[in-house]
Amino acid sequence: MRLFIAEKPSVAKAIAAELGNVTRAEGYLQCGPDRVTWCFGHILEMAKPEHYGEQYAKWRAEDLPIIPQAWALLPKDDAKAQLAVIGRLLKDATEVINAGDPDREGQLLVDEVLDHFKNRRDVKRFWVSAQDSVSIQRGLAALKNNTDYRGLKDAALARQRADWLIGMNFSRAYTLRAQRGGAQKTVLTVGRVQTPTLALVVARDREIEAFKPAAYFTLQAQIEHANGAFRASWKAKDDQAGLDGEGRLVDKAIAEAITKATTGKAGTLKEYRQEPKADGQPRAYALSDITLKASNKFGYSAEDVLKACQSLYETHKLTSYPRTDCDYLPESQHADAGRVLASLKHVNPGFAKLIDGADPTIKSKTWNDAKITAHHGIIPTMHQGDASRLTAAKAAYKCPTCKEGTLRQIAGGAKGKFWGCSRYRDGCRTTFDDKGGKPDIAGKKGA
Repeated sequence: MRLFIAEKPSVAKAIAAELGNVTRAEGYLQCGPDRVTWCFGHILEMAKPEHYGEQYAKWRAEDLPIIPQAWALLPKDDAKAQLAVIGRLLKDATEVINAGDPDREGQLLVDEVLDHFKNRRDVKRFWVSAQDSVSIQRGLAALKNNTDYRGLKDAALARQRADWLIGMNFSRAYTLRAQRGGAQKTVLTVGRVQTPTLALVVARDREIEAFKPAAYFTLQAQIEHANGAFRASWKAKDDQAGLDGEGRLVDKAIAEAITKATTGKAGTLKEYRQEPKADGQPRAYALSDITLKASNKFGYSAEDVLKACQSLYETHKLTSYPRTDCDYLPESQHADAGRVLASLKHVNPGFAKLIDGADPTIKSKTWNDAKITAHHGIIPTMHQGDASRLTAAKAAYKCPTCKEGTLRQIAGGAKGKFWGCSRYRDGCRTTFDDKGGKPDIAGKKGA
């Protein structure tokens, strides 16, 4: 009997649906000869200091640092029943499949359960970055040896123990020091991530409080020419007087003098170039990219975006694994581009014209195996879901801006073209540059 241990019930349900012949039992799903059970995230937790010695129940400076010689994991109170179910199922299993999420924590939280029960059975690894039917079927057909992912387990274990050592020892040390200073009822918590992050926030807040605004001047000219008008910005000379350390013009008198010297005066167009410049296809989305885009366009917080992305991945199966810092895609998945586009069209028929204009044969730089980390970029799946079930936040998945970016990532799309810049000098040799360039709208077709 094969036993699949998933990270959470939703993943177990998705796997069971593909295995077929599903019968629900207490704490697991029977799928023909196979069984699928689940954790609730980490169902084991690190023991508190007093577990390693009664003396640690009281906070005393002379006991620090507390460094366990043999680390202990204990069942969480609300997960003991499910842990017992997994233990019983392991006794009947001939093969175990770790179906944790495709990251270091997903690897550890199943492996630590197997270690808890001293499992000696053969263990395989089920690894997918999306929960649509096609991805799960591929994952079931390509199980790997769990030992191949030992590095991820070790990384998660190092993170877990570092959190404990820093949190337990420094929190006690700082609290005891504060109490010696008179803060008897104060508990100062210190965390490996919490404290440096708080330091960044405090440092930035202090910068804002200490900020003193400084006036500076920017000069722009509306320049008329027989072949058309254009707007240009003043460019300071290397030896220009009146600039601050950041190269900004802060001398009002000089700004007024330049304005007076150039206003209404004839000048010479010293240089004009018209050349196409390519705007390449964007890379795929990492979680930080989607967070920034959703914040700028819809005003969503980082927490809102993560919850929406997690739901699109787990509940709706419309997107791939969201907790990724990678913005590249594996080259092996390029062949799926046409099917992904077809699914997008099914979910969002309003974008049919945009999707029909995409060319899935183009392979942009986002497809790069050498750049893939534990995960790849966030992209739509081949699952043909129902967009009417999406809430407002999750409906950002249908946003035209996001959709155009996604299409250009997956299917290449045409590169945008922009036309050069011009340089103008008046009689006083004051230089204005027009570097913005003008988009060639024709070059954006089929994005």
